[in-house]
Amino acid sequence: MNPMKKKLLDLLRDTFRSSMLLSSLVRMLQDEKIEKQDASQPLEP
Repeated sequence: MNPMKKKLLDLLRDTFRSSMLLSSLVRMLQDEKIEKQDASQPLEP
């Protein structure tokens, strides 16, 4: 495997990992926000 390809794959893997971290962080924040809202309010889709 040529080094260029390996570098690209590493970059993709890192990007994927960080995007998964980011999305889980966003989900956590959204869950918190929903809990803080009044329970009688309908949740937006």
